[in-house]
Amino acid sequence: MAAKRVAAPAKLTPPRLLQSLPRERLFDWLDAHLDRRGIWLSGQPGAGKTMLTAGYLKARSLPNMWYRLDADDNDIGAFFGMLGTAVPGRGTRSALPPFSADHLHQPVSYARAWFRAAFAALPRPMVLVFDNIEQAAMPVLPLLLAIALDEATDGITLMITSRHGPPPELAGAVVADDLAVLEPAELNFTAEEATLYARAQGLDAAAVRAAAARVGGWAAGLRLLSHVRSTSPRDAAPHLLFDYFAGLLHDGLDPQGQQVLLIGALLPWIPADLAAEMAGVADAAERLERLCEQNLFTERVDRGAAVYRLHPLFRDFLIDRGRRTLDRSKRHSLLRHAASEFAVRGAIDIGIDLAFDAGDHSTATGWWLSVLEAKLARGQLDQLTRRWRRSPIPPRRAALRSAPRSPARRSRCAPTTAARSPSRPSCRVPSRASSGPRIRMWPAASTRTSVRSSWRASTSSAPNRHRR
Repeated sequence: MAAKRVAAPAKLTPPRLLQSLPRERLFDWLDAHLDRRGIWLSGQPGAGKTMLTAGYLKARSLPNMWYRLDADDNDIGAFFGMLGTAVPGRGTRSALPPFSADHLHQPVSYARAWFRAAFAALPRPMVLVFDNIEQAAMPVLPLLLAIALDEATDGITLMITSRHGPPPELAGAVVADDLAVLEPAELNFTAEEATLYARAQGLDAAAVRAAAARVGGWAAGLRLLSHVRSTSPRDAAPHLLFDYFAGLLHDGLDPQGQQVLLIGALLPWIPADLAAEMAGVADAAERLERLCEQNLFTERVDRGAAVYRLHPLFRDFLIDRGRRTLDRSKRHSLLRHAASEFAVRGAIDIGIDLAFDAGDHSTATGWWLSVLEAKLARGQLDQLTRRWRRSPIPPRRAALRSAPRSPARRSRCAPTTAARSPSRPSCRVPSRASSGPRIRMWPAASTRTSVRSSWRASTSSAPNRHRR
């Protein structure tokens, strides 16, 4: 009678490939680097690291050992015990060195002996997959991986997936070209891959391409938006994606971490010092940097300064959550403060938009007028039209009254110490250090008729009764 086959534990089994698209572009990259001792795949949650690895192994029919790490991997003895059960062949497993309490103090020598014995007995080719290594609560794990790479012989390849890039312990392997690293951005779906995915799933190609563009090629977001049963994927996105974000990240943060993100999401990009000031969290920069290092939908946009940007959909989720958790008056106060800060830092366009978001139309319109003629001279009419539509009717009238009409008026610079009419917005951009009478100055501009024509075109969407 044949022996009954025992099912392998779930953590030693590759995932099932459902709605998976063979990504030949990335398969070709993996083919080109399969001769390395190791391959490192990193990216944000849901980027498709695990599915890419499993799909590649299946497409190329490569023998493999799969090990999915989780929070239970917190003991070196249990780690090697479970990994040993993945080694094919009872005779091979019996040749592995047993673990004892003495090895707790000598993990390096034991790991080297274990990998040397296992790799000597494994058939070729063989791919050893360590999936989601960031989940393990075992500080010595990066050192164990460095030893495994060092002991890997021809025909043995390690494939490692993680939200993070390679740790310092593997820097030598990267420099020696023993460890190939796929950049996280390469995991994003291209427009062509989105089209192929739509055809494979029987979906509308144009809608899937639009979904891919909206999520920036993010694999999980593409799948969620593509399969919603709605006339518009945008309509169903909040429920599906916001639940995903809440379960994945936000509900697992401490209150201070949540505060940093909820307030930071009000800004199109986040200077860490401003986030710390607005949220009242001194270590906001360190918190944002950790999210960035973990590929948790946060990226650093300026290497020289601590400035960060959130994934657009993650920011939408946080803004939605903030509307329900932040008092409206506090939210508007924060937006007004941020608007002034951005204006002081020279980002007047962002300051204008934030002032509009805060409902401070007088300030927003005043700043808008301060740069109006320069925008017209550069032909930035779309931006002007958008802001014109955001402005209520009284500020629109004030804008028309204040609009430049002649070279003399455009070049005029007059002190404004006298009381200003309440209906007329200020054109003065805030400054940290200012003294003396406040000055209203129109930037110098060409007197060509094209400028006047541009002004008329930018206001053409307003009703006739509101024009002068």
